[in-house]
Amino acid sequence: MTNRTKMENRRPVQKKADYLIILSRQDLQEIVNNMVNVAMSHYLQKKQTDEQYLTRREVSKMLGISLPTLHELNKKGILQGHKINTRVRYIKSEVEKFIKQS
Repeated sequence: MTNRTKMENRRPVQKKADYLIILSRQDLQEIVNNMVNVAMSHYLQKKQTDEQYLTRREVSKMLGISLPTLHELNKKGILQGHKINTRVRYIKSEVEKFIKQS
């Protein structure tokens, strides 16, 4: 089968219909303001819940311990690491809490 026959056998592409919507300036401003407010509220909520993650090396430097010692703390459940993909990361606030308790 040649390219020409393949092209002839293809289904026609259906185009989406274009619509014309008429809005007043005030209505458009209101829609844009609402969309911006929603986006900003989602952004602020996400920013508040985002935690800073630290690598094993960063945590070991903060605590002044070696990587094997950090691994032992993690195995014993004293300082919990979180697996993200194939890497282990520690939440900064949890490490700071551990430092305060020690």
